[in-house]
Amino acid sequence: MPPISNIICCVFGKTGVGKSTLTNYAINKEYQIKRRGGIVILDHKEDHKNLLKYQDFVRLPITDRIFNNYNLDWKGILKEYPYIIVEPIKLSRDEYEKLADDIAGGLIEVENRVYVIEEAQLAFPVHGSIRRSLSVLVTTGRKIGIDLYFTSQRPAMCNSVAVSQSNIRICFAVDDLVDLKRTSTYFSGVELEKLKRFQFVCKNTMNHKQIVGSTSDLSVVDEVIWGK
Repeated sequence: MPPISNIICCVFGKTGVGKSTLTNYAINKEYQIKRRGGIVILDHKEDHKNLLKYQDFVRLPITDRIFNNYNLDWKGILKEYPYIIVEPIKLSRDEYEKLADDIAGGLIEVENRVYVIEEAQLAFPVHGSIRRSLSVLVTTGRKIGIDLYFTSQRPAMCNSVAVSQSNIRICFAVDDLVDLKRTSTYFSGVELEKLKRFQFVCKNTMNHKQIVGSTSDLSVVDEVIWGK
């Protein structure tokens, strides 16, 4: 199976089922195979701080005080620090959305990057339009060499445009009925409500390959995501 030219991957599931574990695996994989020229993680829960073990990665905390007084040159920052963990601490929904879009604008300028957005329902909520730069990444990321991963524990609250454009879809157990109804349309022949803790279903929408796996052996996603 040939690899996907660019990855747009959504990862859904309730708290504590393994979303961050799987996303960490994917980020490490991206880092090891060097598909892209850098990795940018928007991580407001410090789920990916273990990546700081690599010398390439730097940490940039964004507090509400800094956010209200900043005018950061993301194009320049991403050129200087290709591997960066941005930590938005105590930002409101609007501030988080703006931050995600500002960084996306930098990615469009620098290109050839991996972008990871945690709590995606805050970055592009269902009841709002995707902001300009995020829209470019979601719809035309292939042209500028962008791999985009986004996670959410509330898939029904994520903008449908972002989800519909994803070519890799991963879902752990969800128990909210609205979320379950939304996610069940993305997978065939799998009863999501019966997934056990740490189990997930992973689907490649380009060739419809679909597997059920567990965080005990994440290598099962390699062929689905990277064609290896």
